[in-house]
Amino acid sequence: MNIINENESTIASWVIVISNTLNELGFDDNEVLLSLGLNKSEIEENPTQRIAISTMTKLWREITKITNRADIGFLVAQRVQPQHFKGLGFAILVSNTLRDCFERITTYSESISNSVEVTIEPDTCGCALSILPKPNVDIATEAIDAFMLVLHQLFLQILNVKEVKAEIGFCCDSRGLSSIYQQQFSREVRFNQEKNSYYLKNADLDRKLILGDKSLALQNDLLVQRYILQMNNTKQLPDNDWLEAINAEITKCILKEDLSATIIAKLANISERSLRRRLSAQGTTFNTLVAQNKKTLAKQWLTDGDKSITDISFLLGYTDTSNFTRAFKKWFSVTPTTYKNKKDDLSRL
Repeated sequence: MNIINENESTIASWVIVISNTLNELGFDDNEVLLSLGLNKSEIEENPTQRIAISTMTKLWREITKITNRADIGFLVAQRVQPQHFKGLGFAILVSNTLRDCFERITTYSESISNSVEVTIEPDTCGCALSILPKPNVDIATEAIDAFMLVLHQLFLQILNVKEVKAEIGFCCDSRGLSSIYQQQFSREVRFNQEKNSYYLKNADLDRKLILGDKSLALQNDLLVQRYILQMNNTKQLPDNDWLEAINAEITKCILKEDLSATIIAKLANISERSLRRRLSAQGTTFNTLVAQNKKTLAKQWLTDGDKSITDISFLLGYTDTSNFTRAFKKWFSVTPTTYKNKKDDLSRL
């Protein structure tokens, strides 16, 4: 399989979405993938592995050729979900503002592909997220189309709107598709630009997002950081980073209401016995970490004031509110109600 035999690579989950798109269009996806040395079953088992960018470029050009669809990038983008980008997709969804989204995409873009330079270019009215292939790296135009539309769709989703007043530019020419570009982005698109760019005004960039959750965003940042370390062939994370990554996985599983030591061990690619042994070596236990993460979430949710005590109790997996109240009082020496009513005076806790 063509897995990282060059410096530039992209996350393999793109292959799964491309494969599904080909299937829906009535083409033999396995034949196309195998011709490039790609095995769909292996990628589905490990969608966060890396694919050489040269192979991905060949794949994009091959599917453009066999489907005879110059707009194939848009068709693929419409099938992309946040989970395809591991923690980064979720971190973007729960960012506080679109400016935070821009920062995260710039900081962690290599988790999706390290074949492009992603920068933020501000002016007095707003700023642009600019994307440009690295020197001497060949990237298919359709891949850029897909990535730009995925960003656009994510921004619409977190703003909870049908359109946003973005100014969008592409390095490519229109290829006779200017009306399709306009339809996909609901905006006039500029072609033959120096950089691929997505520009927003300050008012949109700084608007508070309805899904914003700073704690959850930071937890997903840790997952992305861990993935990038693994991607760069780091064999084992330092103990502190490993423990932070485990905490991030625990928080995600709490929120998904699907938490156990077995699940966390599987996510960490080790046995449950090894997980418990390594935690013990660091002076903690699985149950202690679960309690610490529930404590952190409970405090933040009560401080934010968006959720009721009953809702928080349910979200943290307690069978009834009284059990949550007992746990909270053990943590903070006050009841959740007292904390909620006097949160400004309890910042010392």
